[in-house]
Amino acid sequence: MIDEGLIIMGVGMLVVFTFLAIMVLSMGFMSNLILRFFPENEKPISISRKRTAAALVTTVVTDDSELAIAVAAAHSIGTDNSELAAAIAVAHSL
Repeated sequence: MIDEGLIIMGVGMLVVFTFLAIMVLSMGFMSNLILRFFPENEKPISISRKRTAAALVTTVVTDDSELAIAVAAAHSIGTDNSELAAAIAVAHSL
């Protein structure tokens, strides 16, 4: 009884492993095929780390989602609390 269960478990795991391996290989092949015939012509976006957090938030913030984006952008610049506090204050004053 236990032997049959172990055999079924082994076959099931082998089937799943085989399916996942075929899926990973086919996705890699399709990715290379698409990039070969449809290359990306856009330049990658480079983000300058020299901007201050307050300068990023000086745009007009009209709703809460834009405020959240502004605060997240200010936080990604650095973890300096004074700079982050200044950016949040500028965002709330707009």
